[in-house]
Amino acid sequence: MRRLILIVLIIAASLLTWVGEERSFYSLKNGTCITVWKTYGGVCYILPYKYFGVSAPQNDYILTANSQYITLYLFDSLPTTIVVKNQGSATGADGSFRVFNKDNSEWHIKRYSEKYRRMVFDSNQSSDLQLKKGVELIDIDIFENYAIDKSGQKL
Repeated sequence: MRRLILIVLIIAASLLTWVGEERSFYSLKNGTCITVWKTYGGVCYILPYKYFGVSAPQNDYILTANSQYITLYLFDSLPTTIVVKNQGSATGADGSFRVFNKDNSEWHIKRYSEKYRRMVFDSNQSSDLQLKKGVELIDIDIFENYAIDKSGQKL
């Protein structure tokens, strides 16, 4: 009888976790897989690899809100670097995010800045519309579970 109760509790906890949390995996042409993990309480983790853990990741992730719009840039010349650009939020607020890296980690997640703008966009253009060759982009609407690549294709 105790064993049956334990099994029922485990199944119930698993179902609650499955219903309350949502993960999306986006595969890019360069082979990178991005995990977007929406959790309870409006918290979202974005990781540059497939993540199936049930607890918060320890390294190499972006922490943001479930209402955030965000753009990630990846480079052929720097295959373990991701540049993150804040695009606001579904609530109309400016939005924000935090980056968690360790010095000796495989991935290097950086905030978008003028330095990276020059690496991402073609300097011959008058606006930030033309990506340089060798740059991948993923625009993520976390609230809607929607992402597109640099050609506008849904991932």
